[in-house]
Amino acid sequence: MRQIFKRLLTSVGSELSAADIQAAPVLEKELPSRIRKNYLSEIQVSGHPAILNKSTEIISQPKLDFAKVEKYDSLKNAWFEYPFKQAFLKTFTTNTRIGLVELQKKVFGLDVRVDLMARCLKYEKSWKEQGTESTKARGQVRGTGKKAAPQKGRGAARIGYNVHGPRPHNKTTDIQKKVYDAGIRHALSAKFQQSQLFVVDHLSLSTGTKQELKDVLEAHGLSGQKVYFIYGSLDSDLPLTNAVDMFTKKPKTELLPHGEKPLLITHASQVSVFTLLEYDYIILDKEACEVLEEMYA
Repeated sequence: MRQIFKRLLTSVGSELSAADIQAAPVLEKELPSRIRKNYLSEIQVSGHPAILNKSTEIISQPKLDFAKVEKYDSLKNAWFEYPFKQAFLKTFTTNTRIGLVELQKKVFGLDVRVDLMARCLKYEKSWKEQGTESTKARGQVRGTGKKAAPQKGRGAARIGYNVHGPRPHNKTTDIQKKVYDAGIRHALSAKFQQSQLFVVDHLSLSTGTKQELKDVLEAHGLSGQKVYFIYGSLDSDLPLTNAVDMFTKKPKTELLPHGEKPLLITHASQVSVFTLLEYDYIILDKEACEVLEEMYA
């Protein structure tokens, strides 16, 4: 009986079973009058009497008419088949929204695959490997090449030689072009999904001073962050390039409450997976979006 009573108290607007409904009048008679008066109330559930707690909220909502449900004649017209992602287009200097820009899902809206980005990072890391480490073989060491001591029988540890030590060689690996292009797309999609990618009208500054670029970063809420600027025009803005070169790594102080981190500016055709993931935020202009979509879509 206690189990049936517990089920009745925990039922929130749900239809009770026939056994529970039949047991409800019996429970009402067996319960003390104080509990029955203060904590229980008799209601109708699907046309049958039932005992529920007074704090139980029962919400009745009519069924939705299927004639009012929007239908799609073809899946190509469905919202999830829309080939673009929408992002706000902002001004570079004041961070003011001036419209919307559509970005292709093939480049900026993929489901991120970490394995592809890891392969691309390993490939890019091999570019920096010098491969100049070297050890001398047995015939290259100074002195005789005779075995220094017998292998066995003298009661001491054996004396070995570094026969297969590292030799100078090229450590760069190879990767398919389509795999590397996919890594670029997934890195851009990861930044877009994390709200770390901003699209602006044009990357340019008037004076090119460090303070002017600081004001721009503060307007975007990126003070003290590592920011990667990507432009799509043939030539970069010289004042912006000079201002970017002035930023270095500095700790937080009273004069620099957010600290300072290095910035980077490149053309859209020079992006790499490592730089896209290394920098916290990416700011690119409309022309850069067009270049990236033309290269990787």
